Amino acid sequence: MAHRTDGARKHERIAADLRARIHSGELRDGDRLPGENALMEQYGVARMTARQALAALQAEGVAVAH
Repeated sequence: MAHRTDGARKHERIAADLRARIHSGELRDGDRLPGENALMEQYGVARMTARQALAALQAEGVAVAH
């Protein structure tokens, strides 16, 4: 059970970091977000965790998939 909680925290932290980069203007409308592989390497997480972070931003309408 603790593993699931840790994973949730990780994807929420990644989404929060990306959201902050968007709101600060570092990432602008139309810019590509880092992909799953880049997030896996940068944060040391599994693909599913990176995917969940990106999906959270899409669900919020902050990012769109192309």
